[in-house]
Amino acid sequence: MKIDVLGVQAFVAVADCGSFTQGASALSITPTALTRRLQNLEGALGVRLVERTTRSVALTVIGADFLPRARHLLAEMSMALQEIRESGRALQGNVSMACVPTVGVQYLPAVIQEYSRRFPANRIKILDHASSGVAEAVLRREAEFGITIAEARFPELDMVPILQDRFALICRADHAWARRRSLRWSQLEGQPLIVPGAGSSNRPLLDVALGALPVPL
Repeated sequence: MKIDVLGVQAFVAVADCGSFTQGASALSITPTALTRRLQNLEGALGVRLVERTTRSVALTVIGADFLPRARHLLAEMSMALQEIRESGRALQGNVSMACVPTVGVQYLPAVIQEYSRRFPANRIKILDHASSGVAEAVLRREAEFGITIAEARFPELDMVPILQDRFALICRADHAWARRRSLRWSQLEGQPLIVPGAGSSNRPLLDVALGALPVPL
């Protein structure tokens, strides 16, 4: 059975206001339109909900029994519509994030493209920072979240691993190692190496990894 929401609204308005004129005013419609809505509801239900006279309006026994249910129905529908509206608002709005340059270049373009496709009205602000700067931007509330190299210096932040990356050894094409698919750490001993600078977010991770090996570098 189709729910006649307009008819239910008309019935509740008449019951609450005690007249068709005041009920119509409460719904911002004409008394004729309100009467038509109520008649359509009664016709669909096959019962009379309101007794009309030239001077008064009274609910029938069935109407009086239906009134609290009608109010509950309208309240539930209003609440459901409000929840849907709020859910829609939650999916809208601008986003600010901070990230290290490598993430911004390597991973973000595809992510941003998909995000823009799903939420075309939203804007994304990206703050380019070194690893420590990403966490500090989140702490200062300049960014809602950040993507950085794993650190343990900010216990007040929640960190969730999202991917793992690998370090790679790069050499010239004419180097003796160029055709090797893998190397042992011991083979690096005594070799001149170029490693990330002290200010790089990757350097602490590399120092920890190499420091745990019995190989002087």
